[in-house]
Amino acid sequence: MGTNVKFYDALVGRSSPIQVEVDMFGQLLSGRPRPSDLNGGTTDSGRSIAVAGGVDHQLGDRFSWRIVQAEYVTSHAFGQDQGNFQISTGLSLTSDM
Repeated sequence: MGTNVKFYDALVGRSSPIQVEVDMFGQLLSGRPRPSDLNGGTTDSGRSIAVAGGVDHQLGDRFSWRIVQAEYVTSHAFGQDQGNFQISTGLSLTSDM
């Protein structure tokens, strides 16, 4: 008898670039999950933390290609922990901050 749970994580934080031939970055994000039990409709809130790092290659002033981003996300809700490892790639819009 398993639990049918759906998680939504909302995380905020800041990346810190390290300049080499490519831009390497690391980030630590924190937030709150909003899981709900799809069988009974109950909800809970807990904590979420993500630790990530990756490599970007500049494609001009405004865009870069995120060659790789590896991320570990852990969430705690309904009295249990859940951890997920994610790898992604794609286009990144660069802002002037």
